[in-house]
Amino acid sequence: AQQLVGQDKDKHPVGATAVQQRSADTARRNRCYIVLVKQRVCFTLLPAAHVLIVMLWWAAGVLVPPTPAKQPRELVTHNDIRTDDYYWLRDDARKSPAVLSYLKEENDYTAAAMSDTQPVQDALYREMRARIQEADTSVATRYQGYYYYTRTEEGQQYAVHCRRAVAPGAGAPAESDEPGAGQAEEVLLDENKRKEEGKHSFYMVGRSQLTPVNTCGGLGICAA
Repeated sequence: AQQLVGQDKDKHPVGATAVQQRSADTARRNRCYIVLVKQRVCFTLLPAAHVLIVMLWWAAGVLVPPTPAKQPRELVTHNDIRTDDYYWLRDDARKSPAVLSYLKEENDYTAAAMSDTQPVQDALYREMRARIQEADTSVATRYQGYYYYTRTEEGQQYAVHCRRAVAPGAGAPAESDEPGAGQAEEVLLDENKRKEEGKHSFYMVGRSQLTPVNTCGGLGICAA
């Protein structure tokens, strides 16, 4: 081949270049094939390698965060279809064993990951708690002949909703008013008491609205 190329070199000056180009193309294809083969091997071994790494972490005592399982569910809205892999985590009733079990895993992981900061957490909690005035009263709102306000008591977590009647002969509302001075307090709702009566772990009034005649009202309550 070299002899023929050499003989034809003067007649076909591109002959040598063409042979070199074909050789380069062949080498390039071989390199690409080798790369593709390596990539396929890596992709094949990736899941197994991931499992091995997790097992090594576990054996070494390294914390591994919990991973929720994927359970694809198609949701259709306005003829638009989307897939939610984690829809199963929605549990409005808060009673799904699978969801509660996963949440426990998340909580346990968080507690373990933050365990070395527990002394700092306790110190911060005590400091912030010491700065809170537990027995306190909100600014009163004058409405339809009454002053409405909430107050908190020492050692209690939830508010007490109260009102006092405006004193007879009181003038227009002013910043100097003393809400309900001399008038008896009426407790409209004690969140602490309702929590205990209903045996709730959590109880909170989000919004309240009175009728114009002050005889009844509506409450937005969040309880668990």
